Amino acid sequence: MAESLPHPTAIGRPKNEIQRDFISIEQTRCSDPIWHFRVGLPHACAIGPQGEEPPGDDEPRTLGLFHRENPPADIEVTGVMALREVDPADYLDCLLEVEQKNVVSRKSVPMRGGVVGDAVATWKAEGDKTFAGRYFCTKWGPRIFVLEFRTPKEHYEQLAEDFFVSIATFSVLDDSLGLFAEKVHTVSNTAPIPWRVVVPESWIIKPEPNTDKVASFQATQVPVVPSAEGERLYGKLSFAVVARSEAKTGRAAANAYLSAVRDLGIAVETDAFVEEPAADPFEKSWLLVSNVTKQNKNTKNTKNPGELRCRVLMHKKAWVIAGVLGPVRKDSALAWMQNKRVLDIVTTTLKLKS
Repeated sequence: MAESLPHPTAIGRPKNEIQRDFISIEQTRCSDPIWHFRVGLPHACAIGPQGEEPPGDDEPRTLGLFHRENPPADIEVTGVMALREVDPADYLDCLLEVEQKNVVSRKSVPMRGGVVGDAVATWKAEGDKTFAGRYFCTKWGPRIFVLEFRTPKEHYEQLAEDFFVSIATFSVLDDSLGLFAEKVHTVSNTAPIPWRVVVPESWIIKPEPNTDKVASFQATQVPVVPSAEGERLYGKLSFAVVARSEAKTGRAAANAYLSAVRDLGIAVETDAFVEEPAADPFEKSWLLVSNVTKQNKNTKNTKNPGELRCRVLMHKKAWVIAGVLGPVRKDSALAWMQNKRVLDIVTTTLKLKS
């Protein structure tokens, strides 16, 4: 039977009890004020001395450590400066994997600045004693914050709502750094209808020839660590806006992209799209996620395993097709996170003028 632990997303106690039992504190100890934050904590919590040194690029630092004795628990807030624009939820998944935590449940929440990560996990420590905790990861501009709540497993259920109160009251004091970890490019066109979209600046954009029915561009990811020559096809974004009259169905609209991928010698494991909720002004949305391999035409051998993501949006006057090719997560977690995130960015920042 799968392990189950509380993972509350609402506060069950009356507001007056929360005001009685919790205090809002501003942690301004860090030497760089962009890392100052506010959080609600139980009155019983004591504040540790940590938090003066600011985080760096891919260099996490503790910004605050709070401890309570009865029942025993630690609340730690850490920060890291994002190297590239990624989803906090994906960063959290990688962190928990590295720390060998057993994830019991996840409740990720899409936000404008990226998908927020929220997980409950267990682990062994201190002489094989079992601990449980909740991990919450969010992002403000280039700043990633992780809230870690840790307690012996036998106390977790009692403290689960207290942990959520702290999550619900967490905020940064400086929210002026924008939505994204990077600056962005704006790409626009008037065909087949006026549109514009933003792309993180770590992607090199190449406009494609357009007609009155189709406008498109390609973008190549600039890797943090340069990839080998044989991997040059990976980290590729394709984006097109196509007149509605050019395809009868979303499947037909996607086929042009999938055919172009296969023409590059890339085998697509599955081409089954899944319908997903569509945001206004779109009528329908479908997403494909598939493993791929690049085939060597001379030897017929396969190499460079990767992942393809493709989203098709149906608008009353146009089809939008966005696809990204990249490595699988185990081969390059950061590049995988960038690819996944850029697909969401181009399809959520897209503005169409009817």
